[in-house]
Amino acid sequence: MRSWGKTLRDLAMALLNATLILLIVSLVLGLMVLQQVNRVSDRVAELASVPEQIATAIEDDDLLGEIDRLQTNLATINDALESDDSLLPPDEAQAIRQQLAMLNTTLASGADQCAADLQQLIEIAAQDYAKNAVTRLAPLLPDAQN
Repeated sequence: MRSWGKTLRDLAMALLNATLILLIVSLVLGLMVLQQVNRVSDRVAELASVPEQIATAIEDDDLLGEIDRLQTNLATINDALESDDSLLPPDEAQAIRQQLAMLNTTLASGADQCAADLQQLIEIAAQDYAKNAVTRLAPLLPDAQN
């Protein structure tokens, strides 16, 4: 028959082994969860950067720069007309100056409206992208895989 000491020692060893096994399993599961969280956070960061990329692409489009250059050219023409009255008869020069002023005003308001429209389009794209982000992230979430 076994002694109580040996039985208690075997029981303590079994308890220690079970505890170590549970600890190892917990660590492995914790690492798996951390990897999943890293994948999800990377994907969220990637999805969050898309509206910024759209905004940058739109701002890099040189449309507003072209409007600014055109306004500068119109101002130069206007200055030339004002500095040298001998180029055209006074009534024609005055009419051209008025047309240039109207064009400049139209361009300025058009540039402002264009910038506002671009900003609104960026916001709409960002909102739509955010709505779709959950659908795109769903495969990465653990509950979605079950």
